Amino acid sequence: MEQEEYIESDVTKIMLEHLHQLGYEAEFIEDIKGPYYSYHFSGSPKVVDSICCIKIKGAEFDCMQILTRG
Repeated sequence: MEQEEYIESDVTKIMLEHLHQLGYEAEFIEDIKGPYYSYHFSGSPKVVDSICCIKIKGAEFDCMQILTRG
């Protein structure tokens, strides 16, 4: 029986694993409630959903928020 290649589809898990591989201490934190960014200066649609927030220890910003837009 052939072994099928598994493709990871969980974006949050992928991001956290990549950050750890790069040597960052990162963890999930409570999600930030919208609005996520200003629509006045972007050409993107207003339909935006938050996937998660990741805190990176020692970073110069509060958190990294992963968004989807449609």
